[in-house]
Amino acid sequence: MLAYKKIVWLMSFLPLALSSCGEDKGNSRTVYATFFPIYDMAQKIAGDKYEVHSLTPYGQEPHDYEPTAKEIAGMNDCPAILLNGIGLDKWSDSLPEDLKEKSHVVTEGIKTQ
Repeated sequence: MLAYKKIVWLMSFLPLALSSCGEDKGNSRTVYATFFPIYDMAQKIAGDKYEVHSLTPYGQEPHDYEPTAKEIAGMNDCPAILLNGIGLDKWSDSLPEDLKEKSHVVTEGIKTQ
C-alpha cells in the first residue's frame, strides 16, 4: 500500500513540476530526467507538450552517471530537470545555481526506511 501511495504522489507531483515551467525559464521544450523510471512517467505526463530526455544512457548504472559538458549545456535552455534524489543523482549537487533552480526532486516528501 505504501508503494501505491508513493506512485500516486509522484504522478500528482510531475504535472505540477511540468506546468510550473514557463517559457521564461528556457527556450527549449525539452525536460531532462535523471533515469528511466522518471523519464518514462514524465514522458507519459508531458505527452506532446514537452520532449523528455533521459540523462542516464540505457544500460548504465544511475549511481555512476556523470553528465557530459554537452548535456549540461543542453540543460541551460530546458525548463525543468527531474531528479530522483535520495542519493541517486549526487552529481546534481555540483550543478550551477541556475540549473539547481530548475531542478525538481521527485522523491521529495517520501519517507525512506
